Amino acid sequence: MKVYEPTGVKGYWIVDNRTETVEVFIFKESGYYQLQALFKGKDLIEVSIFEDFIIDLKNIFL
Repeated sequence: MKVYEPTGVKGYWIVDNRTETVEVFIFKESGYYQLQALFKGKDLIEVSIFEDFIIDLKNIFL
């Protein structure tokens, strides 16, 4: 996402309700975003920037 790169956004998520997936992208030293993880279904996502914060996708994709 070229809009985010110059503003210093360290990462972003793409949530797709249709496929019940979450793609997590992080900004790399190379100057580009890279897919860090792909979650789906009933996975648990540990949100690294918040201590002890876990998102249970079974509560998101009903």
